[in-house]
Amino acid sequence: MRRVILLFIALFPAVSWAEQMTINQRPLTDSEYASYRSLEDQIRCHPGDDLAGVRSLLDRIAASTLFDTAKDCLVDQLGIETLGEAKDPMRLAGRFLASSDERLQRLAMGWLFGNTDEWASDPEVRERIRDLAMDETISGDTRLIAFSLFASVDQFFEVERAALALAREHANANLAHRAAQVIVSVEMDDEAAIARLARSDIRAVREEARGVGCAYAASMLSIAKDATEPAWVRGDAIEAFGRCPASDRTEAALIELLEPRFWFFGATGQHFPIHSLALVIPLLAERPSPRAHARLLTFWPQTETLRSGEREYVQWVLANALGEHREIFAGPVHP
Repeated sequence: MRRVILLFIALFPAVSWAEQMTINQRPLTDSEYASYRSLEDQIRCHPGDDLAGVRSLLDRIAASTLFDTAKDCLVDQLGIETLGEAKDPMRLAGRFLASSDERLQRLAMGWLFGNTDEWASDPEVRERIRDLAMDETISGDTRLIAFSLFASVDQFFEVERAALALAREHANANLAHRAAQVIVSVEMDDEAAIARLARSDIRAVREEARGVGCAYAASMLSIAKDATEPAWVRGDAIEAFGRCPASDRTEAALIELLEPRFWFFGATGQHFPIHSLALVIPLLAERPSPRAHARLLTFWPQTETLRSGEREYVQWVLANALGEHREIFAGPVHP
């Protein structure tokens, strides 16, 4: 047996078990893996009805050196282990919602998204969620989850007035647009309602509704260029603009967005925040236009001016775009 073990060590001297675990395509380092598994074990062993213990676990997760997505996964698991395994999950969810700790409130509401029939038919839990949606003294993040819960069961009208009020406060553009997204999502299948929201006197609602179709392409382009808007809102505007039918005007606008004065970081990527160029480059690459492709072929040197951490992904996107559309590019493809 000892020979077998020594042979295994000789053949695999640098095996890292952390390499076997990734979260959103991000491999965990050895130390992160150890931290993640330790917290995971603590979650599994914890009695879910001990609110003080749940708070303590949330503190430990927040204080860990794990990246945010890994922390979110652990919080989700904590919700599943505490509420999903409870003898009376709705009663326990009600206790979480009735607490003054917004972390417990958000934990409960996050779990309730997967149990809509139960909470929607539970008068006490439903009332507590409605109270949170209406409570102007708590954070907008917590209220947004409550809005989304009511939207998920087609009962958004119960909290719509509060959501509109939050969307109107554009001094906090991030929260305003997130509230507007919930409002617009409820009407997504109703073209007349979307058209009405696109004329709203509430800026965030108007801008989010105009991003649904191509009728307001000019407005989307304006938002994409507006440095006062949150980065994720500008990124959404670029994507909405890119969905519009190809034309000389839209192509020229996308080429203009390659100019450094319109660059920004923080657009929503599939797994992590990204640079605006990572959105613009693929939109140009997929257009059968010699002018667009010629611009991309000469764009590599400009990507070298990006900061480390932003530059690598943009260059990967550019190289991938050039390679994917190799048959329509006349010039050399960068590695």
